[in-house]
Amino acid sequence: MSDEGTCDVSIGEYDGDPASVYHESIVTARKAHTCDECGEPIAPKQQYERISGKWDGAWSVWRLCLACREIGGEFAEGGRVFGMLWEDFEYNWEDGAHLQACLNRLTTVAAKELMRRRWLKWKQLA
Repeated sequence: MSDEGTCDVSIGEYDGDPASVYHESIVTARKAHTCDECGEPIAPKQQYERISGKWDGAWSVWRLCLACREIGGEFAEGGRVFGMLWEDFEYNWEDGAHLQACLNRLTTVAAKELMRRRWLKWKQLA
């Protein structure tokens, strides 16, 4: 076993009914938004993922920064519960998931930096 530990993380397992309508796309912000996962700003002219769908008869729109998109995509198995990414990670870190092993699964600097910031914030509160 390496000194890095493991990162056997599976986040946001959604066991409800799938959306009756679902669309996701990468778009460029025309105005300021906030990421619905990390709460960080999405500035005008910045790309983000826009997810829209109809769940249980109600329409929802989610905006994810590209770092949260990468992290959610890497660690989700099956469906996801949007808005729960970092809460799910906190549970996994409490259960022993190691930061460095999780970082090694990511490809972009932005995603790695965001995960490191969120881990430091969690460590201060834990």
